[in-house]
Amino acid sequence: MDQTWLNNAVIYGINLSTFQDGNGDGVGDFIGLTSRLSYLADLGINCVWLLPFFVSPHRDNGYDVSDYYNIDPRYGTLDDFRDFVAQATNLGIKVIIELVVHHTSDQHPWFQAARSDRGSRYHDYYIWSDKLPAGPPEESFFPEVESGVWRYDPVAKAYFHHGFYHFQPDLNFANARVRNEVLAICDFWLSFGISGFRLDAAPLIIGRKGLPHTEVINPGQFWQKIRQFINRRHPGAFVLAEADMAIAKINEYVIDGTGVHTLLNFWLNQTLHYALATQNTDPLAATLAELPVPPKGTKYVNFLRNLDELNVKLHVGQLDPSQQNEIYQHLGPSKSMQVYGRGIRRRLAPMLEGDRARLAQAFSLLFAMPGIPLFVYGDELGMGENLDLAERDSVRTPMQWSDQVNGGFTSSLTGPLHHRLVHDPRYHYKNLNAAAQASDPASLLNFVKRLIALRKSQPLIGTEWFAPVKTGHSHVLGLTYVDSHRLIILHNLSPAATDVHLPKLAHGRWTEIFSDNPYPPPDGATVKLGRYGFRWFSNE
Repeated sequence: MDQTWLNNAVIYGINLSTFQDGNGDGVGDFIGLTSRLSYLADLGINCVWLLPFFVSPHRDNGYDVSDYYNIDPRYGTLDDFRDFVAQATNLGIKVIIELVVHHTSDQHPWFQAARSDRGSRYHDYYIWSDKLPAGPPEESFFPEVESGVWRYDPVAKAYFHHGFYHFQPDLNFANARVRNEVLAICDFWLSFGISGFRLDAAPLIIGRKGLPHTEVINPGQFWQKIRQFINRRHPGAFVLAEADMAIAKINEYVIDGTGVHTLLNFWLNQTLHYALATQNTDPLAATLAELPVPPKGTKYVNFLRNLDELNVKLHVGQLDPSQQNEIYQHLGPSKSMQVYGRGIRRRLAPMLEGDRARLAQAFSLLFAMPGIPLFVYGDELGMGENLDLAERDSVRTPMQWSDQVNGGFTSSLTGPLHHRLVHDPRYHYKNLNAAAQASDPASLLNFVKRLIALRKSQPLIGTEWFAPVKTGHSHVLGLTYVDSHRLIILHNLSPAATDVHLPKLAHGRWTEIFSDNPYPPPDGATVKLGRYGFRWFSNE
């Protein structure tokens, strides 16, 4: 199956409701998103990932789905979606969407039938218990919001399991009918020409849910079946699994190249943020060394921030408690910046104090890592957050297109916005927006454009595995890509300038292809790196 396009993929995450309002009602929609496709093409990304846009009561940003086969009316129609996919495809931009099947909304017809009739086929779509299960209570995924994972339903006269919010009952993946429903959902959306799915909460899908009869026997077969189905239905499409579990369990999902196509790299994400916070790259280098080389047909998807919290504690276990506390101290010291006892609800730019050099370096690090880079809307501008918004909504504020009213997000002057704008003056749309940055050659936006073009010119990063470069400094990370060692990348995470001795550069014809500054050529084998500096060398 032809998935070679993934070798040079750059993924851009979009929260539809806050990207562009096309009809003036204060909510982003597909008409608005389609009108901004030229911006995405000019940026250089070739794949967009859309957060949920299905029919929903919207108690959890659309992750509480009540109809998997329709567009929520606030976002438009199926024809609007079809037009968006067609126009994106014409511009060389692939589209992937959320596959939110760990749970449904409690308003979904399946759940309404399940609670009303124990004889219904849908009753076993969910996980029920007549009594509250014995033993230590399971902790909710949202421990500061939900007190547990079982909720009594007075209609069913039984308890149902919900790993997330109480209005999101978990589906029972031990039921083969549920697994087949997932394939039917995939089939429907693939018919529109999309290129795949981000599989939400993959480890929780196959979790045991506290009862023996809910255990999925050989879950690897399910991942393989999804891959095989998608490969047959749409060659070139892929599944991106959200799976924040221990490194030792990676092959339970990729299954030697026969399982999910890609994995979000939570392991690297944790230690990358530790390096950004402390200037110590040792744990990051250790994680890179520990990551298994992905089997053929499988890739890691690396990211700086997604549109949830920055998770530094759950499952992954790459950092010890003292290191996790250091991340909190440097990147989110206030309790208002933290959430769920495990994460930080801030955007990338404020975490790095709006420092242009640090932001550029963070992007350079992301694009230098083995695999596929992913970043989310607005981070290419250095957008901020609004901590007045609840939980994870703080990082889902409207895109800042211009210095016009509402940041150019909407023409609506009377109706309320779906989400409030950023009000911090440093990150306000009057002072930070896409239009201003597009005309500024030194802007972060234009830097990211150049970086995307560079990444596309260096397919080794997407196809080969790396080897570490010994730099002699814990604050300097060095990587080389192993196909003839044709690429060496150095990052100095310190605010102080540093010299790095690399004997290899004294031999051959090494050319600097990217850096944060127009440095002089290396003096023999000595490379100078400035404050938060980075340099990319090629011997092609």
